[in-house]
Amino acid sequence: MTRAVRNIWAAMQPRPAASEAAQRPLRRSLFAVEDIKAGTMFSKENIRTIRPGHGAPPASIDRFIGKLAARNIARGEPLQFGMIKP
Repeated sequence: MTRAVRNIWAAMQPRPAASEAAQRPLRRSLFAVEDIKAGTMFSKENIRTIRPGHGAPPASIDRFIGKLAARNIARGEPLQFGMIKP
């Protein structure tokens, strides 16, 4: 029974299809468009959605705006959630 429950749980977890995974780099993601020093606030002026999709998804922009950078971020670097100061 435990094995059956684990199989059902695994089947319910969302996974990208092989065709979708191939399209991932073509999607947009959040990038720094200017150098951001540690402790600087993220704003719509210093982050943008750009291709390729190597950073945080564009839908998460509200998680960045108004928050402080945890470290120095170079211009053109994809944003990750770990870059937000806790």
